[in-house]
Amino acid sequence: MVDGLPLETTELVWDRVAGTFGPPKTDAERTHHQFIMGPLPLLWFQKASALPGKALHVALGLWRMKGLCRSKTFSFKRSAAAKLRVSPDATYDALTNLEECGLISVVRHRGRSPVVTILDAPS
Repeated sequence: MVDGLPLETTELVWDRVAGTFGPPKTDAERTHHQFIMGPLPLLWFQKASALPGKALHVALGLWRMKGLCRSKTFSFKRSAAAKLRVSPDATYDALTNLEECGLISVVRHRGRSPVVTILDAPS
């Protein structure tokens, strides 16, 4: 055992918080520190929260992807909605509702993820 780690551990990664090398984090440890980058416009989310179904859940997923991609336009993967426990059908309905409300624009292609652009909230 070296520094509290078994000798079988061959892969070590840098832990910025601890300032040392250690074993890779598990999936549960990685998901603990996820966040949605702000600022989040209140008017935009008020309009999204008034929509039916899982529109607000999908809206949060869209803003999370916006922060990760650092762009208002990005490909919205099915896995991003799945992490929020939203089914593909509910995601499609939510994207349609958000688009009709004027909060996003969506370009759909058969067999590919939709490309979403987050718009400013209409007054």
